[in-house]
Amino acid sequence: MVALGAPTAAARDSARDGWVLVTDEQGRPQGWLDVRTTHTTTVTADLLNLSGTLATPSATLRETLDAALSSPSGRGVVVDGDSRLLGTVTTSEVVARIEEQTRSRAAVDRQGCADQAMTAP
Repeated sequence: MVALGAPTAAARDSARDGWVLVTDEQGRPQGWLDVRTTHTTTVTADLLNLSGTLATPSATLRETLDAALSSPSGRGVVVDGDSRLLGTVTTSEVVARIEEQTRSRAAVDRQGCADQAMTAP
């Protein structure tokens, strides 16, 4: 993460997979910078890719997955109630959580079936 107005050299140092999230002075996400195509010395708003939705800690997994999938970097942006950056999440992290919940539900369903079988006349 870098702030608007930061040197692009700092942005390159912070980039993952060629992308870095740019925030304002209050830590609110402003957009993604593709450092591979940036040839200026300073990070400015006109360089930013504004694609992607935001997620909050209370977002559903579907909303969080949408944030990751809609982001040019493949990382969804998670913000607090004041729209300040809390962190990012990857598609694979969200999918792993979905799979974990699916396995947990399946285990509960299997246990429920076993309990019914034991109490059947």
